[in-house]
Amino acid sequence: MPRQEIKARQLALDRQHGASFLLRQALLLLKDEAAELPCGNWLEYLQELESLAVRLQRIRPVMASIFNGLQVFREGIDALRIAAPPEHPVEAVSILVEQILKALDRDYDLTVKNGAAMISNGDRLLSCSFSATVASALLQAAAEGKNCSVLMVEAAQGSSPMSYGEMMASTLRVGGIQCQVISMSQLPSHLGKLNLALIGADSILADGTVINGHPSLELAQACLKSHIPFYCLCESHKFAAHPPALPLEEGFDLIPGQLIKRVITEQSRPSS
Repeated sequence: MPRQEIKARQLALDRQHGASFLLRQALLLLKDEAAELPCGNWLEYLQELESLAVRLQRIRPVMASIFNGLQVFREGIDALRIAAPPEHPVEAVSILVEQILKALDRDYDLTVKNGAAMISNGDRLLSCSFSATVASALLQAAAEGKNCSVLMVEAAQGSSPMSYGEMMASTLRVGGIQCQVISMSQLPSHLGKLNLALIGADSILADGTVINGHPSLELAQACLKSHIPFYCLCESHKFAAHPPALPLEEGFDLIPGQLIKRVITEQSRPSS
């Protein structure tokens, strides 16, 4: 099996990391491949890279950011194809990848900033699954002197491949945030003490439906009954042009848009 196919398969099977990390790894794989491929024929060289990008777009259908980010790469390849062949082909592709990564980092930082802005001193938050964006927003809020606590709900045993709630809690505790992990069956006794719910997203569909890890749907339903505002925090490149095929990959929920108060991105922040 070719080296790039092995790495693509490793990304497809990765259940420890989220969509943003996997997208970045896919882009770096393309950058590495650009340095390895023979580039004597410019158009064939670009076609090889685009073919790999197309294969990588399909590795995790529930994660729209992977498809969308690699689509930006493909559009960049199209622009290079139209232009005159550069003197340094590898450098041209490397610059393209670095530009995409820089844009992703900018959107991530702005999303984290907007997420931190919605958190107030004394908030008692509810969340589940693992989201690097949500974790960073909470850590940023703590760094700004906002004293909040987080209740993480762990997915039922066997419904998710890893203990994502505990992973999230460990990350938050390192930053000095008080965090407790409970099971879904324990949640009802805690709902009266919470004032805000915040999750990440793997995809946002055109109708407002959010795809995220278990037990996001149960949390959203419980929050609706208890009048707890339920927010989603993610970058806009997680908005999907087309929904993934059903049933979803194991471990993911579909959360109807009407259960979500607002999706916060790098372009928006919640109203006060």
